[in-house]
Amino acid sequence: MTAFNKYIIKSDGTMKLSTEGSRITRTELLPGDIIVRPGIDSHVMMFLEWAKDGKVKVIHENGAVNNVSIATFDGYYPYYRRIINS
Repeated sequence: MTAFNKYIIKSDGTMKLSTEGSRITRTELLPGDIIVRPGIDSHVMMFLEWAKDGKVKVIHENGAVNNVSIATFDGYYPYYRRIINS
């Protein structure tokens, strides 16, 4: 690890996002809000829109380096946050 990485770059991790911005409910999701899945396989998704079947359409990094995709999920996770207020 370089000194730059160790002392300059500070990452609080995925779960830090579960406390940022304003808490909202799943039904209050608007484009740009985030959904945080906690746990060993924690993940952050940005809400785009509601799918016709009531699922959430999101944009997220899917595990491959620099690979972002749009997907549809049930999206029933404990943390929904509004980071940017309009």
